[in-house]
Amino acid sequence: EMGLLASAVNRMALTSLQKMDEITDDRNRLAGILTGMVEGVIYVDENQYIQHINQAALEILGLSKENSIHKPIWEQVRIEEITKSVEQAIETGHVVKSHFSQDSSVLSKNAKTLVIDIYVAAIFNESKRPIGVVVVLNDISELALLERIRRDFVANASHELKTPITAIRALTETILDDDDMDASMSRRFTEKINAQSLRLSSLVTDLMTISR
Repeated sequence: EMGLLASAVNRMALTSLQKMDEITDDRNRLAGILTGMVEGVIYVDENQYIQHINQAALEILGLSKENSIHKPIWEQVRIEEITKSVEQAIETGHVVKSHFSQDSSVLSKNAKTLVIDIYVAAIFNESKRPIGVVVVLNDISELALLERIRRDFVANASHELKTPITAIRALTETILDDDDMDASMSRRFTEKINAQSLRLSSLVTDLMTISR
């Protein structure tokens, strides 16, 4: 009987060891995935204490891991949109989406404007009670900068195209409205129309080049 009991204990110990190895492997695999993500990921418990934060989140928020783990998120993160979203997700159990854009007036001349899409999702236990939230931060600062450049370019290009078009319309309408215009004046207007059309053609060619 003692031998059977010892065998049972050994089998149980081996099974427990295998389960622990599986849990460790899963944990390491998950940690590797979170570390490699370009999005910032933070796990916050139900008391709003940071339990995990990946490297991307540390860089986005300008934090250090040593000073952040097991600390209240409202104490470490100074972005109100994030802390409010965490609080709302814990209270409601719903996914909360938010957006943060840094006020450019507080930045130095060469500083980058920080723009973040924020997603906060509640985590539930078996009793369907929220036990924390996962915060995902998507740094879209570069995309926002490119979008602003695109808008400025379109506005400038539109202005440049309107100038010769307006001139051509004005000159053409003048010729059409003046039946008694002498030939020399008509030729001057036609030459101006031709010059503006060449300018317009050059602008379109430049735009096609930029597009390519």
